[in-house]
Amino acid sequence: MVIAINDMVPGPPINVCVNDVIVVEVRNKIPDQDVTIHWHGISQKGTPHMDGVPMVTQCPIAYGTSYKYAFIASSPGTFFYHADSVSHQSDGVYGSLIVNQPQPQEVHAALYDYDRSVENTFVIGAQFPALLSANLEDVAQLPPNSLVINGDDENFKYVL
Repeated sequence: MVIAINDMVPGPPINVCVNDVIVVEVRNKIPDQDVTIHWHGISQKGTPHMDGVPMVTQCPIAYGTSYKYAFIASSPGTFFYHADSVSHQSDGVYGSLIVNQPQPQEVHAALYDYDRSVENTFVIGAQFPALLSANLEDVAQLPPNSLVINGDDENFKYVL
């Protein structure tokens, strides 16, 4: 079992250019649980309330409600987003976030003849036999049973 984002695990890749405004609306459909999304590695200058740390930078998103994140992708790089809760991350709430640099500023632009961001993005996650967020009392007793690449548990699965 997993908790998916738009029916995907990992969640949909976000691929933008430097200085693009990223807008993501999160609707929490996880019964009886709060959630926030942290944009790992993204500087939140001017938008600290978008950092996704519950009870520090924002209130958690309660079940049945939504929250709209909006911030500037100010630095190029390979980043990822994830639920702030480790159990929600392990259940599938994570994805890639790529911030591309415009070609005139990209030092290695001559090495690429087309956009290869999809082919070269690998997101590795652990797969558990049950939802961790449903077993908050006894997480230590639920070790992962496999690793998956880009959510593909058929072609890219390493059984532990």
